[in-house]
Amino acid sequence: MDVDEALQDIEMIRTTVAGLSRKRDAVYVGLTQIYAVRWKWAKSGKAKEMRDAVIKQEKLRIDGRAKKRLLRFLIEVGWPHLDPKLRSRYTNALRYALLKKCPTEQLAAFIKRNRGIEKCAEKHLAYCRKRLQANNGVKGGLE
Repeated sequence: MDVDEALQDIEMIRTTVAGLSRKRDAVYVGLTQIYAVRWKWAKSGKAKEMRDAVIKQEKLRIDGRAKKRLLRFLIEVGWPHLDPKLRSRYTNALRYALLKKCPTEQLAAFIKRNRGIEKCAEKHLAYCRKRLQANNGVKGGLE
């Protein structure tokens, strides 16, 4: 995988999300595209190099959170006019699907089965909080 292919992937995401209708389930097409590109980049073993090359090639300014997580990066770059709250929600929902090892072709069904994008995002955040508490040895909130 090279930089040109990474740029094509980004452009494919941008084209997909730009052409989405306002129908209820249209967002799943964009999310599936982003999820598929994430799997492709991760599988290549060159995800960080691709991310950095895209940033350099397109002269992008990306904040640290987006650089840290590949899904967030792909959403930031591929869906640039999306509201920041939705970017976060979509990222967390996709990270939940990733956590549960959902295959790309079943992503929309997985999200719907888990009561939607917002619930998937909430489940991922709950998982992260639980893991953080376990790592810190905290039981039951503030002390």
